[in-house]
Amino acid sequence: MLRSLVGSEMCIRDSINAEYGGGGVQNMRVLCLHGYAQSGAALRSKSGALRSETKKLGAEYVFLDAPHLLSAQHLQARRVATGRVSTENEPRSLEGDPPRSWYMVEEDGRYQEDSIAASMAAVERCCLESGPFDGVLGFSQGASMAALVAARMIPLKFKFVALFSGFLPRDEALEREVEAASARLREVRSFHCFGRSDEIIPACESGRLAELFGEELAVRFEHGGGHYIPSDKPMRQGFKRFLLEQQAHL
Repeated sequence: MLRSLVGSEMCIRDSINAEYGGGGVQNMRVLCLHGYAQSGAALRSKSGALRSETKKLGAEYVFLDAPHLLSAQHLQARRVATGRVSTENEPRSLEGDPPRSWYMVEEDGRYQEDSIAASMAAVERCCLESGPFDGVLGFSQGASMAALVAARMIPLKFKFVALFSGFLPRDEALEREVEAASARLREVRSFHCFGRSDEIIPACESGRLAELFGEELAVRFEHGGGHYIPSDKPMRQGFKRFLLEQQAHL
């Protein structure tokens, strides 16, 4: 079943797509945050193998679009800033779906405060209108956003987090905020997946974020690939086991 909600806030579009499973003892609901220059629909497509593996658990995935649309100028400025001339490995949304971002960046590299506030408001609104949720899942920039969401909202809104190719916010103030929340994060069940050959988000950055979470409650899955959500059997089954454990605590 697929549903779409259109918000009336300042952002141009705030849509939510939900994929329902069935047959689980206790359905769990997971809010999913996509990567840079992508969309909720793009993450839904990229996570198909995970969703199929966990369908029988009754897991429900809700995909939220970031509120900030990216123009061609934004994308070109990002290429210049990162030194990437080629667009071959550049993140892409689905055809016809505009690229989006969870935050906008100042010339000095700081995140624009109002853009973070708008994204947090979008998450809060989604929790209010389509919640409650048991966990939050993020990929790449969405994982960075999920870490900030976890730092601010756990345990009030979410009981677990799943971070794919995650990294700490690349804004000093926000980085310190997430690090300062490590005492609370260590009490959160978490799943971390990243690639040792990731050229966009180096494995060391994902590992640094993972270390803020409690070792006893964290599942860490490293693969030999790059910047993507792997679909191989060991990872799928590892994520399924993680969700089964979360289900037992609902």
